[in-house]
Amino acid sequence: MAKRFLAAMAGIAFLMTLAYYSGSLRSERAMEQEKERLLAQIESLELLTKEQAAAPGDRVQADTAASGGEKTQMKPEGTGSEESAEFRFFIKEADGLVNIYREDGTTLYETTDIPVSLLPEALRREIRAGKGVATEQELYDFLENYSS
Repeated sequence: MAKRFLAAMAGIAFLMTLAYYSGSLRSERAMEQEKERLLAQIESLELLTKEQAAAPGDRVQADTAASGGEKTQMKPEGTGSEESAEFRFFIKEADGLVNIYREDGTTLYETTDIPVSLLPEALRREIRAGKGVATEQELYDFLENYSS
């Protein structure tokens, strides 16, 4: 009787150890995946910051179709007044939240629940002025990076 009791206790201890070990492996995998996801977000934010720092104040673009080869002065990105065909969307602030507008800058394309106050200061200034976005992919990348 005592041997059976000890054998049962040893079996239970073995099963509990096995369950604990498998649970810790699952936790480690989940933590590793979360770490990789966060590192990817940090890298994308660093790239975004580097791109913003490298962006010149004024751009000069050759507009051969419209001006016959003359160079035309473009306004800096994010001034809010560039109603140019080079941007398909504009990211602007409305009631403290980020909203997406079509290329005309007035037609609402999408509302978000992203508070402007949680964004980096440089990005807040761009959005308040009207940040131009050239492609739908850039728009979705922005939304993915700054949505919770």
